[in-house]
Amino acid sequence: MIGFLSRSRLRIAMVGTVSIAALAAGCTPGYTPNITQPGSIAIALPSGGGTLDFSALGQQATITVSEAGYAGAFSAASSNAAVATISPSTVAAAASKRAQLAPGSATFTVASDGVGSATITIHDQNGASASFGVIVAAASPSPTPTAAPTASPTPVPGVLTVSPTGVSIVGLGAATAQSVTVSEGGYTGTFTESDTCGGIATIASSNPAGPSASFTVTGSAVGTCSATFGDTFAQHATLAITVTTVGVIVQQH
Repeated sequence: MIGFLSRSRLRIAMVGTVSIAALAAGCTPGYTPNITQPGSIAIALPSGGGTLDFSALGQQATITVSEAGYAGAFSAASSNAAVATISPSTVAAAASKRAQLAPGSATFTVASDGVGSATITIHDQNGASASFGVIVAAASPSPTPTAAPTASPTPVPGVLTVSPTGVSIVGLGAATAQSVTVSEGGYTGTFTESDTCGGIATIASSNPAGPSASFTVTGSAVGTCSATFGDTFAQHATLAITVTTVGVIVQQH
């Protein structure tokens, strides 16, 4: 039969044969298919590095997973779910077969659940995988503010008084001694005593502590003098002292 065909008809038959073969391969005549093969899995972390760091519990970060020419599903798993979890566990495959010729990508959310470290691994359906580390550090506790110490109020002294403010002692010795009271409201310190009564009188107290103390004045010789009482607030109170003896006056006629 071929021997009876003209050259033009034979050329058309040959072209038709090539076209049918090319169409059977899904291509046009003279076209070489350039089908993209799946590549390696790439993971983009927010920090841009190879480790995802958390400074406290309950934090979250979004990561992007991509693979050139891949349109299948990505799955993810954590090596230590007590430290870090990733969700969802699987991202569904693309529904359109045309998407197989474009880079496939998916997003996952990583959450910090406990202090420590973990490894997150991403798998595709071709057996490829990629991993990254997760570190969750314990947040430094905020220092508890120390309350400023409350200044103790400066005590306001009462008025230092001596009662009576003067004594007249008739006679010498303990039998004629007199007592005076030194007092100051709210005072708990010790009262001090100084005098000009050397050789004339003695002033003493068995317990000179505030707020009230008793002092005994004993005459030693005839004369006058004074005693001064003080406190720690530089207050003073003065006692006038007179010592006399009983005298007998003899009048001659």
